[in-house]
Amino acid sequence: MLVWKVLAATILILDFVLIPRLGILGAAVAQLSGTVVAVSLVFYFNGALVRQSFSPAWAMQLACGWILVIVLWYVWPAPAGAVVPMIARLTLAAVAYAVGLLASGYVAVGELRVLAAAVAPARWSVPPTVPADRSERLS
Repeated sequence: MLVWKVLAATILILDFVLIPRLGILGAAVAQLSGTVVAVSLVFYFNGALVRQSFSPAWAMQLACGWILVIVLWYVWPAPAGAVVPMIARLTLAAVAYAVGLLASGYVAVGELRVLAAAVAPARWSVPPTVPADRSERLS
């Protein structure tokens, strides 16, 4: 409960300070800062559990994905207001992030197969057709 209160207080205080100066960017910075503070408190209060649950290598594995996204951001700047290039850049960034996770070993190919099997059924079924005339359905 304390973590939620600290999170809310941090966001509210930073919102009052940053939004008048930075606008929506200030709100984003306040949210990010509050989340970092809250996560830090969770790690502090549950340090033993975090050490048991997570390998120290997981941060570097995630960083591999983010490095590819950041490189893409610098290499291919999207012009302001151009929707199609922004969507293409976002799609490519998602693919780059996934490649980074696969290359670092954070996600295994076998896990992707399990995900695909869970998301896409083996055989798609066609829904039954509804008769055009209601009287056919009632008889």
